[in-house]
Amino acid sequence: MAGMINSIRLLVYICALTAAAELSAQQNDSVTQCVELTPNIRNLLEGEAFHYVPYFMTDVKATEDQFTWQRNKVVVSSNESERIHVHGLAIYLLNVTPADAAIYTFQYTQSPERCYTADLTVNVFDESFRLKKVMRYGPVESSSQSTRIVCPDPVLKTCRDTDGLITWYKNMGLIEHEHKEEIHVQKLPQNNGVYTCMCTWAHNHRQYNSSGSRLLTLKDLSINSLEFLSPLDTNMEQFADAGSSTSLNCSVFCGKNIEKQCTAEWRINGSHIDDRKDYVQVSQTVNTPHNNNTMATAVLTIRKVSAKDFQTNFTCVAKNNFLIQSKYLTLKPRMLGHHSMPVAAASLLMILLCIAGAILIKLFLVDLTLFFRPYFPLCSAKDATKIYDAYVIYQSQSETKDSKHLLSEFISRSLPSVLEEQCGYKLFIQGRDDTPIEDHLEMVEKRIKCSLRLMVILTPASGSRSSECESASPQEFAFGGCDWQDGIHHVLVQRETNVILVQLGDTDQGYSHLPAGLQRLIRKSAPIKWPQKLKNASKANSRFWKKVRYLMPARPVANQLRLAPI
Repeated sequence: MAGMINSIRLLVYICALTAAAELSAQQNDSVTQCVELTPNIRNLLEGEAFHYVPYFMTDVKATEDQFTWQRNKVVVSSNESERIHVHGLAIYLLNVTPADAAIYTFQYTQSPERCYTADLTVNVFDESFRLKKVMRYGPVESSSQSTRIVCPDPVLKTCRDTDGLITWYKNMGLIEHEHKEEIHVQKLPQNNGVYTCMCTWAHNHRQYNSSGSRLLTLKDLSINSLEFLSPLDTNMEQFADAGSSTSLNCSVFCGKNIEKQCTAEWRINGSHIDDRKDYVQVSQTVNTPHNNNTMATAVLTIRKVSAKDFQTNFTCVAKNNFLIQSKYLTLKPRMLGHHSMPVAAASLLMILLCIAGAILIKLFLVDLTLFFRPYFPLCSAKDATKIYDAYVIYQSQSETKDSKHLLSEFISRSLPSVLEEQCGYKLFIQGRDDTPIEDHLEMVEKRIKCSLRLMVILTPASGSRSSECESASPQEFAFGGCDWQDGIHHVLVQRETNVILVQLGDTDQGYSHLPAGLQRLIRKSAPIKWPQKLKNASKANSRFWKKVRYLMPARPVANQLRLAPI
């Protein structure tokens, strides 16, 4: 009887131990099944130092028993006398050597049921790799006059956490007096290169360096455009002989300095041309080095034209980052014998009529536009927000007394008399409408943004003086200084304001002495010459003022504000 009781006790004890073991195993399994977070990779330079806190632990408060750092699955020591050690949540690699390259794993146990791990792969390179691509962070590409370069995030975070000092280098040449988290670089060819942000920080009374580099590429202003060179017409016809081979050419001018962001292709009845037996398409995008023009072409070869091809719609599709445009082409059987003569004659007659019509429209375009403008006014919602019809800038310093007198007469009498009094436009004339208590630079920027047009008055001396803002007062430069820089920025870069060029007097030396931006505007639109000696020069219906009114807004801002919806 006693033996049976002892056997039962032993059986119960074994069952209890088994249950406890299973429960412990389940708990261990629940802890070890950690969620693996996004791994990170860091490329370090030999001899520098590395300070790293996992990105997901930035705002987490954890005790020492909740996390561990492991190197190749071996726990990293917290002994700060060692080069590689843990301090708080951060891991430190001091005076990095090639042997430090490894996978470092951070494990955070939030609770017995929840655990997270993240791997950090560390690669170590010698000093010869400092300026190479493998050591760089995100590149900086810009066409702005001033470009901002920010210290790479890992270096910046280390410097903030350790209260370190930032020093900047260009191609490892020291940039003096630059210790901020970002630097601004002017648009000059010699400023291209690799910019390195070096942080010098202290740990346990010793100084260490951490660095990160970015490649700066300064580009010319990008101009996106889609202009078809072939086909020229929206719906074009091309003659072909049945049974023979023919080629369809699709050529597009994409713009300047946009590299290969433009494509051209042919489509058949709206569908892509894949592996069609009787059609071969060759497409390419070329950036010409001498002028940075980007061209896209697609040539579709029909090996044997069939009756089906004469019923097919061929579409030339051009695309860039901003636009998609199409031209359509159909094939027509080539006409033979006497039938071709009437068609040729009719085509020639149509061409002559079109040429004559184009010449007439060219000659009387200004008069026709001004005549129909009151009946078909064009006004956008954006125009209704403007305050001035035109912002007028000019160079107040002239080299001759005649030039000064001519400029003064035009600015103070002729211009406001015709455009403001006779036509109802509202002008902001520099020197006349200035607010003395307002900051000059802010005033210029605000007034240009609030104007529909920028009117530039050219005199024989225009552009002959310095255009630096710092070398002249606001009164000395109403043209060529800060006003000019803001104005040309809005016209060429932001494309927010159209320009009107007016020439006073004769320019013996042409326009080659003017700033490059202004020369570019003159090439696009020739200045309107002021005929001061004509008797009717101050009348709104004179030829000169008709040209100026043609370039001015269709409806003065005063009328737009009255018609704007409330």
